[in-house]
Amino acid sequence: MKLIANETEYARRCLEQGYIYTKKPYKSIRTFVRYLHRICGIVNIDDLYSAVQSYIDETGKVVVIDKDTILQMRNEDNPYNQLESISLSSKELYMIMNNDYPHSWRKVLFVLLVHYKVKQGIYTEVDNRRVDSDISTILSDAHTTLSVEKRMDMLSKFEEDGYIEMPNGGKQAKYLFLNYIDEEPQDELVVITDFFDFYLYFEQYVKGGRLIYCQECGKLVLEKNVDCRPSLYCKKCKKEKELERHIRYNAKR
Repeated sequence: MKLIANETEYARRCLEQGYIYTKKPYKSIRTFVRYLHRICGIVNIDDLYSAVQSYIDETGKVVVIDKDTILQMRNEDNPYNQLESISLSSKELYMIMNNDYPHSWRKVLFVLLVHYKVKQGIYTEVDNRRVDSDISTILSDAHTTLSVEKRMDMLSKFEEDGYIEMPNGGKQAKYLFLNYIDEEPQDELVVITDFFDFYLYFEQYVKGGRLIYCQECGKLVLEKNVDCRPSLYCKKCKKEKELERHIRYNAKR
């Protein structure tokens, strides 16, 4: 997501999971520095630089950054985002589902609406229906892949059906306007509190299941089978735990 809804949670996830945004590593580092300064109270530039270097080492990525850049990040006076949640109403979910689109297209409509509501939650005076994220970012957040041609087909269909409005016919558009926002919501059918893998909230709404957090890495996971006891780990961490148990078992033999 272009905007970071909750900088504290983002920074903590970076620390706990060793996460860094590969395409724009400075985005993650900037948020981490702001968290260390605003929340942890670290002011000294040498201490900040040391913490950042340790964080980069934990990610396993090669990122070069100097103290002057960290100083600029520390001194930014932009508001510190700590959005706790956003919600989608039953009317909005009905609009997203009331069509014959494939699941991936509906998921894109969901993500577009989440992007707008995050912006509205951070900048409370915003009420212009405008989403400033490019379609590549939207598709990435929706965990959906489409060719350039199919992207335009999808957006053109959305506009034809009245869901969105695009400037310049959508050619190289950096923003668009949404027409399916519930201006006076009467309920909160889906409440989103995790802004990393928020597409999973839509998957749960459509397919059922339950959302859990992996106790090892903290990642949000959708479990399809609700009849059994909740899992403790995501699939990746579960395999790693099983491998560890197997190694310990063989070591005792």
